[in-house]
Amino acid sequence: MDEAGILQISKIYVTGHSLGGALANYCVVDLAILFLAKYSFTNRNVLKMINFGAPYSANGAFYDFFTNTLANSLTSVAVISEKDPIPYVYLPTYSWMRLGMPYIVYDSNYALPGSLYQHLVSDTDFVTLRIF
Repeated sequence: MDEAGILQISKIYVTGHSLGGALANYCVVDLAILFLAKYSFTNRNVLKMINFGAPYSANGAFYDFFTNTLANSLTSVAVISEKDPIPYVYLPTYSWMRLGMPYIVYDSNYALPGSLYQHLVSDTDFVTLRIF
């Protein structure tokens, strides 16, 4: 694709669920780097990543690159259901982080078994962004 073709694109959505959501993180970074390096293209309204129920998938260096270096090149969202245990799994040994602004889907008719999930939740921004 040439530069004129890139400029005509209005939206590119990269999505995935669970492990596919983690892969969507890597795919959108690949696209953002390609657009930036080859076309000097940085329009966060065009390249969008939405993952659903993805696990933590970035180490510290990748997280910094994603949130700082690529901040003007893409928009990212992590949609998380409180019923899904995978987004809550955190391995402190590896210091993995979540990519994308988290949006929590909360069902008031569903009670989280606190003792089961309490030790899995460690991301404070994640907890404070619950939608009630």
